[in-house]
Amino acid sequence: MIRILLIYILPLLAPTIIYFIWAKKTKRQDIPWTSLAIAGVILLGLTAGGFSLWEQSPAGSEYTAPKLVDGKIVPAVLGKSE
Repeated sequence: MIRILLIYILPLLAPTIIYFIWAKKTKRQDIPWTSLAIAGVILLGLTAGGFSLWEQSPAGSEYTAPKLVDGKIVPAVLGKSE
């Protein structure tokens, strides 16, 4: 849950939160919703893209999908490749 918050929700809302804090200090009344939405989507894309590029599985690990052997389901395995 915290991962979803950090990767998707926080970057999407960060420009709006920062703008509201700044607008309160400067007593501005207008809210540029379109610009804030575009900035949020761009920040979300950069954050999600960055996480997908730098997130790696452990070296030498291999995922084996669950399979049916002799009528029984063998669970999935994430372990060293042989």
